Amino acid sequence: MLVVIGFLVFVLLGVAGCADGTDTDADDAERSEKMPKVVGMKLDEAKDALSDKGFKNVDSEDAAADRSIIVESNWVVVRQSIAADQTESTKTKIKLGAAKPSDKTYKQLLAEGQGAKPGPSSVASATSTPPPAPAKPADTSDADLKHNPCRILALSNLDTSVFIDSFQEPNNTVDTEKDGFRQASLGCANTDLSLSIEVTKWRSPQEASKTATDDAYPASSPVLVGQSGISENYPTGGGTRINPTSGVSRQTFAVGPWEVLTTGNFDDSAIVQVKRKEDPVPVVISTFDKIKKQATAMITSGDW
Repeated sequence: MLVVIGFLVFVLLGVAGCADGTDTDADDAERSEKMPKVVGMKLDEAKDALSDKGFKNVDSEDAAADRSIIVESNWVVVRQSIAADQTESTKTKIKLGAAKPSDKTYKQLLAEGQGAKPGPSSVASATSTPPPAPAKPADTSDADLKHNPCRILALSNLDTSVFIDSFQEPNNTVDTEKDGFRQASLGCANTDLSLSIEVTKWRSPQEASKTATDDAYPASSPVLVGQSGISENYPTGGGTRINPTSGVSRQTFAVGPWEVLTTGNFDDSAIVQVKRKEDPVPVVISTFDKIKKQATAMITSGDW
């Protein structure tokens, strides 16, 4: 009799275990889905939209130049390797081309990605007079490009239980001159890409503060942080968003004309529970506080 009861308990537990994993198995199972249109969307939102449809095998690349993409929310998808509304297996590899709105070729790339045909003025005739050579961009004296955003991360005394403290080479670029202004964008990430920082120079402190607030997504923060997440808005612009359920976080703030955007990826709550690890959220909060303090001091002094 005890053997029979034990067997029944074993079977019931097995069934329960299968039921617990049904959703995950269903999400990972190969199926056919209609490809969503993601051209024109921010790169991070595009990847979320594809993931929602079951497309997990997604790569991205710079479509305008040869740059590393560090903060995906600063980039817009201008082309997708598989056309929208086409039915494909969810295991199909998808490649997205992205560019920054400030790129000189951004509008052209976006128009091509959306299927627009170039107008007569954008196609040169074989017999037409070649256009004059573009004016040489204003001299920036490379002052902004000499800054090293990796120093901000390195001097923030990272807690290595969550974030690796070895870093890639900085990725510093200056966009094409527009209305007399050339925007500098300085980026750095640690070696496993769990933590990254992008420091962008705007025309004024007011513009930097406004952009920091926009990049903090204040309107959609309840969705971003989930039910148990953290959402804080800074009085001077920007804020912090931490979602323990997804293991995604971001912080934005302004220091003079510079906007600082930091993103962190950490073990989500499910992994923490399974592996019986310490809750990483306090470390993420502490890390963001350290980076904000360090970046403010270094950028203000100009020594970075």
